[in-house]
Amino acid sequence: MIQIEARTKELEAALARLASAARVDYGLVVKEEAKYVLQHIMKFTRPRDRQEGKMNIKADLSRLFVPLDFDYFNSRATTGGFYKSIAGYIRKRQTGKLNELFQNPNLQSLGWLHQKTMLGSYQEVAATHRKYRDKWGRIRHGGRPYATYRKDLNRLGGSREKEGLLSRVGWHLAGWIPAAKATNAKYKKFAEKLANKAGIVNFSFNNNPFIIARNLNVKIPRYQQNVVAPALAGRIAITEMKLKRVLAGHAVNLGFVRVKGNRAVPAATPPTPTA
Repeated sequence: MIQIEARTKELEAALARLASAARVDYGLVVKEEAKYVLQHIMKFTRPRDRQEGKMNIKADLSRLFVPLDFDYFNSRATTGGFYKSIAGYIRKRQTGKLNELFQNPNLQSLGWLHQKTMLGSYQEVAATHRKYRDKWGRIRHGGRPYATYRKDLNRLGGSREKEGLLSRVGWHLAGWIPAAKATNAKYKKFAEKLANKAGIVNFSFNNNPFIIARNLNVKIPRYQQNVVAPALAGRIAITEMKLKRVLAGHAVNLGFVRVKGNRAVPAATPPTPTA
């Protein structure tokens, strides 16, 4: 399991200095900045929505498998033809017979089915999918070397089964949702059902305020370096800029309040963040 943590002592120190200079509650500053960090991280975490995830799964599986459906072959069957035999084998799940047919070197007339390796169970399909995934969890190349029963392929790509790929779409986004709820950050609703398993958050915005967000079982290579770290670094730079403006006596919007110099200035009530 790879665990990603969104926390940095440098950011916490910068926020403490800003809160002190602006004479505002440190806990509110921590909460507001954590919200911005989380929204930035989630903005650059794919998929953007459930439909994008669904299309990615469909594309990946189509690069590896040819689904065989009884109705398709039966509707095109002719007396004594290959399609009639294939339809019968599919209905009875005679995987050995299908493999013999597809692998026969003398039956090049099978066209797109010639030399396909027939997989006869959901377990074989799932194991083959895992074997071909790259380090991003995607299948980029394949050539469709395998054939399998459509029912088994639908089970792998669907959401009904616990292990179905579609049921896990949004996992990496979901890992940040517990922290997003704690800070009122916006998040994608489609991933919410995975949140309790994908991430955890520890926080307090009262005495000794802090927040530690952890995203569990992340499989995106260099996610900490390429997504999380830049988000934290960006907020450190913004916080230090705000601090300089406050110390120089300029007005600064902290999100929950507008300050000027060392004196809080009432501002319009900010809109309530929505998930």
